[in-house]
Amino acid sequence: MSQTAHPTPSTSKLEAEDSLSWFRDELRRYTPEMRAQYLSHFRAQLLEAAQIRETMELDNAGRMEKALVAVELAKKALEKAEIVAEEKRVELRKRVQWIVEFEEARKALETAEIVARKRLVEHDRRVKGVVEFENMVLEVMRKKGE
Repeated sequence: MSQTAHPTPSTSKLEAEDSLSWFRDELRRYTPEMRAQYLSHFRAQLLEAAQIRETMELDNAGRMEKALVAVELAKKALEKAEIVAEEKRVELRKRVQWIVEFEEARKALETAEIVARKRLVEHDRRVKGVVEFENMVLEVMRKKGE
């Protein structure tokens, strides 16, 4: 009951090390076939993770490309609005609208970049864990001469 609701970083690290230690001990007890199955499983996860990352990068690139196109269109509209506003005062309202659209497109681009970075960082963290497990399996297999 002395455990806190929110574990400290050192507690979390200790728990993770205990889990890894337990898994390593289990791997040593398994047959070579079971270790090979685990290795195959982790490699399949890494392949899937790489495919997911590639898809995420393409999706993010598509979103950013759309946002960039919107920014360029808004820039052109803004330039046109500046010329028209000089000629007619009534047209000034359109310029304001185009400015708003330009800002919205710029914010959409910034948001897309932030979201893309966060997703890639999160994905890379997951992949790092799988790589650690794969390395652990390889280490045990190497020690066992498999």
